[in-house]
Amino acid sequence: MKDLTKEQLTETRPDSDAMYLIDLCLDALFGDQVHTCMEGVCPKTLTYEELIGTLLNAKDRINELIQLNQDLVNDVKTSLTNLMEDLKGE
Repeated sequence: MKDLTKEQLTETRPDSDAMYLIDLCLDALFGDQVHTCMEGVCPKTLTYEELIGTLLNAKDRINELIQLNQDLVNDVKTSLTNLMEDLKGE
C-alpha cells in the first residue's frame, strides 16, 4: 500500500468476528456497480474475482473448522458419557 507498510497493516485488525468481516467485504463487493470482476483491485496482480473467490474460500474453511470443532465436542461428550456408564456398571 502507498500509505502503510505491510507491518503496519498487520499490526492492527478490526475487533470483530471473522465471519462478520468476511460477509461485510463480500456484501460490499457484490453490491459494487462500478467495477467488473476482471478489473484489478491491485492492478496486474489481483482481480475482484480473485478477491471474492479468496473470501468465499476463507468463509468455507471457517465453516468447515466450526463443524469439525462441533463434531469433536460431540465425540468427547459421547466418550465421557460412555465412560461414566462403564464406571457405573463396575
